[in-house]
Amino acid sequence: MDWSQSALSTSRRHIPLLLALLTVLSLLFSTTVSAEPAPSGTPLPTAAPTAEPIPSADPMPTAEPSPAEDPARAQDPSRSSQTARPAPSPESGAPEPTGSPAPTAEPTPSVAPEPTPEPGPDGDALAVQARTALEEHAAELGRVRTGAPVSAPVCTAAGVCHRAYQRLTLTWSPTSGVVTHKPSRSAQPRRVFTDVVTTNQFVKEVEWLNAVSISTGYSDGTYRPLHYVERGAMAAFLYRMAGSPSFTPPGEPTFADVPRHHMFYPQIEWLANVRVTTGWVEDHQRWFRPESPIARDAMAAFLYRFAGEPAFRAPATSPFVDVAAQQMFHKEMSWLSHSKLATGWEADGGRAFRPAESIKRDAMAAFLFRAAPLTASTTLRNHGPLPKLPPPPPVYRMHQPAGTNGSPTSPFGWRIHPITKRRTFHNGIDLGDTTGQPIYAAADGIVMFRGWTNGGGNSLYLSHPGLGNVDSRYIHLSGYVVGQGQRVSRGQLIAFMGATGSVTKPHLHFAVKEHGDFVDPTHWIGPISSFYR
Repeated sequence: MDWSQSALSTSRRHIPLLLALLTVLSLLFSTTVSAEPAPSGTPLPTAAPTAEPIPSADPMPTAEPSPAEDPARAQDPSRSSQTARPAPSPESGAPEPTGSPAPTAEPTPSVAPEPTPEPGPDGDALAVQARTALEEHAAELGRVRTGAPVSAPVCTAAGVCHRAYQRLTLTWSPTSGVVTHKPSRSAQPRRVFTDVVTTNQFVKEVEWLNAVSISTGYSDGTYRPLHYVERGAMAAFLYRMAGSPSFTPPGEPTFADVPRHHMFYPQIEWLANVRVTTGWVEDHQRWFRPESPIARDAMAAFLYRFAGEPAFRAPATSPFVDVAAQQMFHKEMSWLSHSKLATGWEADGGRAFRPAESIKRDAMAAFLFRAAPLTASTTLRNHGPLPKLPPPPPVYRMHQPAGTNGSPTSPFGWRIHPITKRRTFHNGIDLGDTTGQPIYAAADGIVMFRGWTNGGGNSLYLSHPGLGNVDSRYIHLSGYVVGQGQRVSRGQLIAFMGATGSVTKPHLHFAVKEHGDFVDPTHWIGPISSFYR
């Protein structure tokens, strides 16, 4: 009993010591647990990023690439074990997903939308080849010019290069060897012309036209998209689209209405030199009509010839309901549809092209933008000056007063009279046609007589003071348009053909008196043609 009481007393004295010991052990245990990585914590700086580190005092091996997977690390083992983030994609500008990097020869990161890379050893030769091909092609098109808003070409190790021109990207592929055109994703939209708003239907095409220096617009900063394209401006567009080739215009103008001081004289002469245009032939001269708006059918012909007149067989039936198969430029307009350059408008029974309609400047930008891929590889051949026209005929001081519907019924000189059957002198020529046909003044003059004459019926005499002592006579008329003493001009309507007086059929008896004597009228009006012009 005494021993029990003594033991109990001793135990009570040691309880505080036991509690203190338990407290110390508890503190030691909590410190050891907190030193280990928690499941949701951040891994140690030396550990590679992993999905979720395992809570262990012995961390798992890092996910760094081996020297065989990372050429850069194989060359320099002292580099940090941090995994490098690959460069952004040059097309999208967005970084690739993080993780183990794929082997690449162009790991240069950049925030620029189109970085200029330095090809690695494996892709250097092919990339340089691709870049050279692209630059040569761009230079051929006249894209690389002083002040042109271009960027450096971007080439990958696979040899694919592209160069952005604001709204257009040219891409060359070594596998196909073809340069393709597409809108540039990396180009930032900007307002080039003050009057071309972003809501304009062809704003992209108009800005491209400016970016590749085909059109710089007007001095006031406008493009005037709803104005019609004049033929002279069209020549300038095509000349610049061809790369502004070296060309010396001839000293003598090809077209009568395009003198050497004309704004677009070199461009129009070049257009004729490469046979994109031949103009019109009138009055034994060539005419270009540079200030006239260009019609859609003529534009189709220009683009077809500018593309090198590619092999194309026109269909028997036009793709447009308002273009007949026998119509001029039917082939060229069909080619425009076949090449997806023009779709036309919806119309009853199909699509309409509206060939005679003039083109506005914004629509022309769209046509040139679509035609760029088709004309990129075209080399226009220099044909030289257009052939000389034959010399004009002698200039006659009068012109034929009426049509003949064939040939004169009777010439000037002696003949057997068709009514009297006697040999008489015919003092003029007979121009046979039908009653009511128009008769025009052969030259400027004054009506000196209008009335009835024996045998001649209704007659009209004109004097021509500007020609000297000369007058002309118009006989067998069915009616008059001018009166006694009236002044008339060359080519003015003065009367109508008839069969009054002594005649066998309707005709105009036309005579000319010179110094009081009748002379052969063909000496004044030239050989008789079948139709009056």
